[in-house]
Amino acid sequence: MLSNADLYSVEKPSRYLGGEFNSVVKNWEETPYKVALLYPDLYEVGMSYHGLQLFYFLINQQKDLLAERVFTPAADLRELIKEKDLPLWSLENKKPLYSFDVIAVHFLTELAAVLSKYEDVVIFDDELWADFVFPPSVHYSLLNVAPELAKRTITATSVSKTFNLAGLENTNLFIPDEQLRKTFEEAMFALALNKTNLFAIVATKAAYSCGEPQSQESGAGLSALHQAELGWDHGLPALS
Repeated sequence: MLSNADLYSVEKPSRYLGGEFNSVVKNWEETPYKVALLYPDLYEVGMSYHGLQLFYFLINQQKDLLAERVFTPAADLRELIKEKDLPLWSLENKKPLYSFDVIAVHFLTELAAVLSKYEDVVIFDDELWADFVFPPSVHYSLLNVAPELAKRTITATSVSKTFNLAGLENTNLFIPDEQLRKTFEEAMFALALNKTNLFAIVATKAAYSCGEPQSQESGAGLSALHQAELGWDHGLPALS
């Protein structure tokens, strides 16, 4: 672990300190199984990913497990730990990666290539972040890049991520494969997760039909998908 003087010599040292509100620090010696949640990007990028927070919470709810976060250091700290021959460490107990029983990595690049190797894996493709891509950049969904994965992919869309963060959580799900669609619907019904609320449906319809041009274009695209019968449309509002 670096000294305080070393940490204060790099930009944004708080990225590497931990101790945030609601962070979980379990007793390292008394917890049998340790999981490192490695996000291959900077702290502020990784902490905005809800999936990481969900796994962190669920794993740490288990008595015999602990989960600790590890992020890619910025260039200045990378040079420093390389110079001092130090390993990456976790934020909570400041333990090196090699001391964990499991290292769980969130893949950011070449995702389609990785998934193509595992044909029994069902893919849940969260495209709700598309509205965070601004011109001249262009957003491509997973199935745009790898249409061969369609038979085992569930794609989630919405008006926008900010729309859902505001509490209007109404997601459109598209499942091209009929058997996967049936299995997913049965699982959602069994878990009582197949319902939405009326306010969210009305607000979603209004956003698609009366919102910004981007939302109207999204609505038109969803209508086209629905008409082509490419996916499961349970709970999808009537789009104009």
